[in-house]
Formats: sequence, structure tokens, C-alpha cells
Amino acid sequence: MIAELQAQGLMPDGWDVANFGALRGVDSFRGVFAAIIVSRQLPPPAEVERMASIIFASDVQTVPDWYPVRAGARLMSDGTGRAAEFECHPDERVEAIRWLICEAEVQQAIGRVRGVRRTADDPVLVIVLNGVDLGQTPIHQLISWEDLLELCGPVSQMAVCGIVPKLWADVAAICAPRWSEAEDPGHAAKLWFSRHPEEKAKLARIWGTNEILLPWSLQPVQLRPVSLGLSGKHQRRVWLAADITLEAARDALGSPKAV
Repeated sequence: MIAELQAQGLMPDGWDVANFGALRGVDSFRGVFAAIIVSRQLPPPAEVERMASIIFASDVQTVPDWYPVRAGARLMSDGTGRAAEFECHPDERVEAIRWLICEAEVQQAIGRVRGVRRTADDPVLVIVLNGVDLGQTPIHQLISWEDLLELCGPVSQMAVCGIVPKLWADVAAICAPRWSEAEDPGHAAKLWFSRHPEEKAKLARIWGTNEILLPWSLQPVQLRPVSLGLSGKHQRRVWLAADITLEAARDALGSPKAV
């Protein structure tokens, strides 16, 4: 994932990266001003159940498909709590292994910035992009994935995907779930851009220059214009990052829809 982001020019210059499972004892992040923790490790239940049965030399309870959720709460920095639901395993032995793989690694990542040793003169911003239980780690602000997408803007979302379409129906498809609930997602996307001229100007610049300038980079990322055929009477034009194939673009956008 990191290599893909770097290849597309989507990794900010000067940022250091590390992976879950290789964080213990790392002290090189103690002076950073910000850390972004993306996703989490979480193997399928069957894999963790197999680990637990070997470690404990015993049969364990199994679950179909994916982990069930339990009711819980998040601790906020003002001392209040927020109701939440967290993935867990009903067998406490399997849950112990799952927790070590998932939540414990996220807590290790948070701990690398040495937040407990910081002062008012040396603060650090930690952004956690997942929904795991952070335990006793206080949270200053919560934001939903949908609200985060709205904050980032659809053009940035398309840039991260490496697919920037021309038809509004395709714009809605690649930006899902932003307009997915609309009766006509393509029309909803067109209307949104008409009300947000700055975002529309970013989109028009991509269509006109075959490149996008990301907020954290001084060099534009080159995109290649291609056609995915016709959608009605219109060419289905898209701008793709270097590593995105036509097949991947078709899979991401789905079948042609009304423009």
C-alpha cells in the first residue's frame, strides 16, 4: 500500500512511514508534530481461530463470515463517553489473540509519538483512521467516514483512487457513497459541483491539463486520458493514474449509466 501511494505521488514529501507489527521499540517518531494511523490489522476470524486453537491446544468457538460486534463506549478528552460498537470474538481465547493483532498494534502506533511525555510547548496531533476501541486513550474529536469525505472533497477522493471521470454518473460512482442515496446520483453530483465552484475548477483543470496538484506536493501528478467506450451518445472519458488499468477503472465505475 505504501509503495503504491509513493508511486502515485500521493505520499507527502518528508513523511516517515512504518507498518503494524514492526513498531515496538521504535523511537524515531518521538519528535513529530503529527501522526496519521491508517486502518488496522485484522485477519479473518477463521485465521485467528486457527492461531488460538494451536496456542491453547484446544478447540475454540468459531463464527461464520466476520466478527460480531459488541456495545461499548469511547472515552472523550472532556471526560464524557460516546456510545460505540466494536468488533470482537465471543471466545475469550480467540479474542485475546485478535486484540493483540488489532487494537494492541494501533495503541503501539499511538505510543510511538510519546504523547504522554509531551508538554504544551511540544504538542502532537494524532489522527486515527479506523474504528477500533482505543481503550483509555482519550479522544478529542470524532468524525464519521462520510463527514471526512465531505471535508476532503470529491476531487481529492478521486485523486486518491487514481480515477477521475468526465461523466457525472461516473463521478458519482467513484465518489460513492457520497451521492449513492440520491434518486439520480449523476445529477446529484453535477448539482453539487455547480454549488462548489472551487471543486469544479479543480476538476476542470484535471480535464484540461491531464494532471492534478495535490495539497502536500509541489509537483503535479500526471494522469492519462482514456476512453472506456460509449455511454449512450457520450464518450466515457476518464483520467487514470499510472498504475490504474482500464480493467480496474471499469470495475470501479461499473456499467455505464445515464449521464
